[in-house]
Amino acid sequence: MKKITLILLSVLLIAGLASCSKAPTAQDLMLEAVENTKVYNFDGNVGMEVVEEGISTTINVGLDGAVDGENMKASLNIGIPYMNLTGELYFIKEDLTLYMNIMGMWLKMDIQELAAEGMIDMEEFKALQNQKLTAETITGLGLTFSDVTEADGVYTFDIGYNKDIWKAVMKAQLEQQISDGTMTLPEGYTEDEFIDMILPVLDKLKITAQINKEDKTLRSMKADFMPVFEAIAQTEGIGEEIPVTKCDFEFNISDVGNVSEVQLDSSVADKAVDFIDFINSMNALTY
Repeated sequence: MKKITLILLSVLLIAGLASCSKAPTAQDLMLEAVENTKVYNFDGNVGMEVVEEGISTTINVGLDGAVDGENMKASLNIGIPYMNLTGELYFIKEDLTLYMNIMGMWLKMDIQELAAEGMIDMEEFKALQNQKLTAETITGLGLTFSDVTEADGVYTFDIGYNKDIWKAVMKAQLEQQISDGTMTLPEGYTEDEFIDMILPVLDKLKITAQINKEDKTLRSMKADFMPVFEAIAQTEGIGEEIPVTKCDFEFNISDVGNVSEVQLDSSVADKAVDFIDFINSMNALTY
């Protein structure tokens, strides 16, 4: 009896150790991290370098700001040759209003007014706003994940896509665009042939995600777009040299759970010009 008891205890111990040492999957980590990352500061950058006729041109788009769980603020900086463009943005969830500063001019964009004017679909906006990342939505989006590596307290993995799901989605969108006249297929291509040409190019795009091991919060998202440009240049039917020598993206998250409430400065609300009024005044000047 004692031997049987010892054997059972040994089996239970081994099973317990095995379950404790089991590495988390990338999908499980992503789901948990998104749920844990509601309040945070962020910064990001898209960098591109283009070389034409021996002249190198660098373009950088920088973004930084904060999310307090409900509202968001952000600053934008676009660096192009001989010019630097800046902007600011606030999104206030309670009244569904977006405030945007472009070249020193504040515009107020009331989401409900834009919907009434037919500029946006309110149902789609609400669905997007209320959408949560679940195992089902990951499957629906056709996302795939690599194995997880862990170093220095950080989990790292790549995010890719499911070819069959994306092909179906692309085919539906392509058919819609062709029917409404916003897209024309390249000469000599059927819809399936065109999609089969594009999918291998998309396969070159890999997004790398990092998650903090201690509190399971998002840390960063990075992508290098150069393999995509190189694949485009080598694709039959496109096959032309692309002058882009660098194109990458990085988005970092910090101070999770430790961000002050995002509040709109009263002076911004007072001087902001209604977006629809602004568009109407521009149209009046044009015509």
